[in-house]
Amino acid sequence: MEHGALTMSASQSRSFRIPVLLLLAFLALLGTPACQRDSTRGLPYHDSFSKGSAAEWKALGGTWEVVNGAMRNDSDERGAKLLTGSVGWRDYSIDADIMLWILTRGTTLVCAVSTTHW
Repeated sequence: MEHGALTMSASQSRSFRIPVLLLLAFLALLGTPACQRDSTRGLPYHDSFSKGSAAEWKALGGTWEVVNGAMRNDSDERGAKLLTGSVGWRDYSIDADIMLWILTRGTTLVCAVSTTHW
C-alpha cells in the first residue's frame, strides 16, 4: 500500500450513508413533469434550500431532504436523481457546491439535457 493512501474497512464504509449536500442530477430535463409544470420560471434561478424548502425539485429515487440549508441524499440507491428546471431556460450556466462524504461513491452534475436530438 502506498504511503498516505486512504483506506476504509467494509464496516466503516457501511456505517456511512451517502449524504451528498447538493446533487443536481438533471437540470432542465425536457419531458418530465417536474420541469414542465412551470415553463415561465425565470433565470437566474436560486434554490430555496436555505429556507428549508425543496418544493421546486422532484426526486427520482433516493431519500432526499433539506438539512442545514443544503440538499442531502441519505440513500445507497444507485442512480438516484433530483430534478428541477424549466423548458423555457436557454443559454445558462450553473454554479454548484457538491460535497461527497464517502470517497468510494460518486456524483454527477448534468445540465441542459434534452429529449430531442436535432
